[in-house]
Order: sequence, then structure tokens, then C-alpha cells
Amino acid sequence: MQFTNVAHLPRSLVWAISHGNEYIVEPDAISVTRLIDSPRIGVLQRQHEQELVADVSDSVYAMLGTAVHRLLAFYPEGMSEKRYYAQFGDVRICGTPDLVEGETLYDYKVVSTWVNSLGIRVDWERQLNVYRWLLAENGVQINELKLVAVFRDWTASQVENGRDGYPSHPAQVYAIPLWTLAEAQGYIDWRVGLHKLAQEHLPECTPEERWQRDGVWAVYMNNKARAERRAASEAEARDWIVEAGGPWDAPLVDTPIKKGYSIVKRPDEWRRCERYCNVSRFCKQYQEFIGCDQPAQ
Repeated sequence: MQFTNVAHLPRSLVWAISHGNEYIVEPDAISVTRLIDSPRIGVLQRQHEQELVADVSDSVYAMLGTAVHRLLAFYPEGMSEKRYYAQFGDVRICGTPDLVEGETLYDYKVVSTWVNSLGIRVDWERQLNVYRWLLAENGVQINELKLVAVFRDWTASQVENGRDGYPSHPAQVYAIPLWTLAEAQGYIDWRVGLHKLAQEHLPECTPEERWQRDGVWAVYMNNKARAERRAASEAEARDWIVEAGGPWDAPLVDTPIKKGYSIVKRPDEWRRCERYCNVSRFCKQYQEFIGCDQPAQ
């Protein structure tokens, strides 16, 4: 991975980011994090490892997460930041759980406050339950899973204003649903199969893996900057216009018209591909989505 420094940050911060966010890659093993992630991204990252470029300013939040994990390594209770391995058929699985205290597994994440409005994320549930299986394979019994979210952008004023879905404290603990070990093993078997197939035939990322936000049909009135209504389909948008007293044949256009009702179809958004995937420029699936003709895989 090569780093640029567009914001001209001091060398000390560049060093901290570029060294502190180093990811452990083991050629003979697959990590829990990679196992639950997109097989396509994993393959492209390995193929283009020497070509990957990132700006250090984009990794500041990742550095904060790394700092939390480094501090946990000094916690005198339980077991923290220890690497575990387990054999699954002909595949070696590895991972470093954040903290095991008694029979509770804790995972710490530095996240934005908007995450709280979403509730327990499915990737949290998958990651922690696979870690639980990995620990069980090493003789460590876990009967409780907890995700500790540290909110990097929390402010007391938002709580005082009663903002819906906003966390009441700068950190919050989520109880993660516990799978049976058999359920975890079944999930691992499925994921291992997907990653093996990806070595032979590169699969496409799923809507979940590319963080897809489906486009909507936005209803505008008199070229206002704000849409009057957002509908899941064109038919729903037209029905709403008629109910509001507008014409049944309101035009479907690229931009709102100056007078009367109009409907604008907003495109789907692949949020991960657009901003957070470091191999999107090598990805044929994404390049075709944005209408780029450059060669990609």
C-alpha cells in the first residue's frame, strides 16, 4: 500500500497512520475479517497489492480505532489482542479478538453516531460469532458477545436537543445475538466455499457488499431544490401526484422543470465502491456501473 499526503499533514501523523494501520496478512490463512467480507474484493486486493494507493487523511478514523486496540493490549484483566488459529478442512482460519474477559467476548469499534440509529449490524453479529467459534476451537468458552461502540463524533448538544436515534453517551454497549457453534460452523463452511470459488471465477459483489442504496423516484414541484415526495417506484410517484391534485402525466425528466410537477429518477448508489473500496478502480463491475471503458477485472 502506497500513501499520498494531499492535506500536507505533518510527518509524525503520516508515520502514525501508515504504520499504525498495518493489516496482518498471512498467505497460508484467511482472517475472520476477510472471511465475512466480499470474496471479489479479497481477490482484487491480492492481485493489485503493489498498486494500491490511499491518502493518509482518509485513514485518520482507522488510526483512532487502532489506538483503542493498542490501549486494550495493556488492560490487566482477561485476554486481549491475542492471535488465534483453527483448521477448517484444508483452510486455516485466524483472528485477533479484542478482549475476552471471563466468558464474555468484547469487540471495540470507533464509529459515527449515525450507526446507533441502525441498531445491531449484521456484520457485527457475523464477526463476533465466528470469533466465538475460533475461540471454542482453542478451548476458550464464550457465552456472551458484546460490541462496544465508541462514537468519534458524539456531542452533548445533540442529546440535549432530543435528536431521534442519537446515542445518549459517547460510548454504548450492544448485546450481540449468540449463534450455536453448529450455526457458526455452517456459516463458515459457506463463506470458505465462496472464497475458494472466487479463486477460479471472480464473482460480483452483492448489493450488501457494495453498500447499495437503491435509487428513488423523486417528485418535484416548480423546480424547488427539495423534493415533495420520494417514492419507491414511478407508479407510486404518479399516484401521489394525482392524490395531491396534479396531472397523471407529469413528465419523467433528468432535472426538475420550472413549472408544475415533475419526476426525477435518482440513480442507485454504490456507497462502498464510490468512497471506501481501495480496488474499485480495478473492478470491472464498478467501472461498468459508472460507465467507464477502462480495462478492469
